[in-house]
Formats: sequence, structure tokens, C-alpha cells
Amino acid sequence: MIEELPPDPPKISVGWEPLDYGDTLRANCTSPPARPPADLAFTLNDLTVAHSKPQRRSNEVLWSDLALELELSEFHFNKGKLILRCEAQVPGIYHEEAVLELHSARDPVPEKVSAVNSARFLSALAILRGFLFFIIVNI
Repeated sequence: MIEELPPDPPKISVGWEPLDYGDTLRANCTSPPARPPADLAFTLNDLTVAHSKPQRRSNEVLWSDLALELELSEFHFNKGKLILRCEAQVPGIYHEEAVLELHSARDPVPEKVSAVNSARFLSALAILRGFLFFIIVNI
């Protein structure tokens, strides 16, 4: 059999984000046509969560697809992060991967506005309001 490697790396598509405990992660990995078709595997934070080995061996050039549907638990998250990786492999001759960092409801909370910044903002707002009042009265 003559090998024909995929022309591009695999691609990952996902459902919605951000994700939290109890949500279902839905994703798909697609590898472009190859002969033989690529084997695919999904890993989430370095834990293998799905894999496929195409059973069809033919002279045709075939796409490879792998669907993932996984209910997320606390142990799937790594410090609030979800790193989804899809590896495409034709054993012994080809290995490519796609990596996607998913947004998580467990991501660190952005820094809140400090009291000093809030006071400055309110002061600037009061000045602006007074300025606008002055303009309206003098028109």
C-alpha cells in the first residue's frame, strides 16, 4: 500500500465555553484525508479521554474523525485550566497534534478595582457631571 500523509495537522472544534464541574464537554477532532487514515486520541490535561483506530484499511484516502462527549468532574481541571489535545498518528511515519486551551468557569478571577481607583473614578465622574451641568445651564 502506498502511504499518503495528511496535508495538515488535525483540527479541534468544541461546543460552548466556559466549562465548569458537571458540564459536558463536547468536542470533535478531524484529521485530513490520509492513506492509511490517521489514528486519533483526545487528552485532557494529559489524561487520555478518547481514542480511535480506524478499522478500515483500503486503498482509498480517508478522513479520520473522533467525537468526545465527557461529563467534567473536579479531577479534570488543573488549577482551573482545561487543555484539550488531539493527536493524529499513522504509526511509524506521521504524528501531529492540535492543542486548545478551553475557558473554564474555574479560571482565576480578574483583579478587582481597588478602593483608591474607585474613589478616583467617582471623583472624576462628579467633576464631569458638574462640567456638563455648567455647559447646559450656560447654553
